[in-house]
Amino acid sequence: MTVTFIGRVLAGALALGLLVATPAHAQMGSIKGKVVDEQGQPVPDADLTFDFIGDVNRQFKGKTDKKGEYIRAGLQVVGGRWRVTATKGDLTGRSGDLDVPIGSAFPVPDIVLKAGKPPAAASGAGLSKEEAEKRNKRNAELEKSFNEAKAASDAGNYDDAIAKLTAVATQVEKCGPCYVYIGDAYLKKKDLDNAEKSFLKAIEFDPKSTDSYNALATLYNEQKKFDQASQMSAKANELMSATGAAADPIAVYNQGVILWNQGKGPEAVTQFQKSVAANPKYADAQYMLGLALYSTGKMAEAKAPLEEYLKLAPTGKDADTAKALLATIK
Repeated sequence: MTVTFIGRVLAGALALGLLVATPAHAQMGSIKGKVVDEQGQPVPDADLTFDFIGDVNRQFKGKTDKKGEYIRAGLQVVGGRWRVTATKGDLTGRSGDLDVPIGSAFPVPDIVLKAGKPPAAASGAGLSKEEAEKRNKRNAELEKSFNEAKAASDAGNYDDAIAKLTAVATQVEKCGPCYVYIGDAYLKKKDLDNAEKSFLKAIEFDPKSTDSYNALATLYNEQKKFDQASQMSAKANELMSATGAAADPIAVYNQGVILWNQGKGPEAVTQFQKSVAANPKYADAQYMLGLALYSTGKMAEAKAPLEEYLKLAPTGKDADTAKALLATIK
């Protein structure tokens, strides 16, 4: 194996490193709140259950963070209501039935933990049947417009998507998800200035939006502002950990790529290992783990992830490089 070959492989790896995976963006509804005891003190690490009461059955689990707070995104906003139940030891509490609106995180009144069975949920959350139906109809219309804008963006019609999303944002107070998608459309157009402004606007409306921080990490990585990219990616991971959510393999992978671009090979290896652990079938993470191990002198350890990459993506964009690297490993 010659120095020229190694140099060519590493140059290709650095070029690859600029292609950070696109983050999975926020859904239409989200809620946030706090769990407290009877003295009003926050309850950290309380178990949470989010139940959808409506035309389908949905349930999510979570935990409160160190401040007793929680946030849950990706919630269906039509066809029913959400209910949050919190428990800690033999203490329990429950929210009312919540009509979750489209847009920024909907604040839930504090859930108070008490001994015994939780109080019955307050049906309707203060809305009459007619008011709830009117609200659901409006949310359905907005969700339809939002999905049409997303479809336009996916089809490459970025200007149309931006116009539709901007129209939705004027009808929804502090629509963080709108600005995440607007920023994504600008990013795909390579209009990085407006993309950055949009993502920052989304964070202004929802400071706990992991999607916004992941998107900024992607943007700064493309601009080779690796320190800023690392800060944004780390913030996204911190927020996800605080909600008790499982590690997002894409977000962790992105952090690894950013570290790789900074020349921090061992640290990058750690992140790629975490990404693979979270999703062993994530081909890009397997490849980058193998490449990072190989480049840091751990050639024998690089064999397994490179072989796994070829099983998952035998005709993938990095298949030839993976084969070339494996050919040098005895």
